[in-house]
Amino acid sequence: MLKKFACAMAVALIGSIALADTLRGVITGVSEDGKTLSITVRVKGEKKGEKKTVTLNDKTTYSKAKGKDDKEKSSLSDLKAALEKAKRGVAGKVEVTGGNATEVIFGGGRRMRMKKTDE
Repeated sequence: MLKKFACAMAVALIGSIALADTLRGVITGVSEDGKTLSITVRVKGEKKGEKKTVTLNDKTTYSKAKGKDDKEKSSLSDLKAALEKAKRGVAGKVEVTGGNATEVIFGGGRRMRMKKTDE
């Protein structure tokens, strides 16, 4: 009985890991109603990327990248504002489970140059 339970838990754990997916690329748009997100994912060595659409829901979390490993909590309206400022989209990473986005991390990319100040 205990062996069957352990096997069932192992299968469930492996299945849940297999369903999760990470998309890295350029976030190109969010629908007006805020229910879908478009991201262009490029495979290394190819010039054009593949455009994918992901469903957003109430449980989706949003974060803005601050450096290499740091991030701060954000919102969907902040993502829309960043997309309006950007010409071609915003660099981002989307965690997808079962077709729905669970986490969206946007921003980052290039570092800002410090302006020289006269002292």
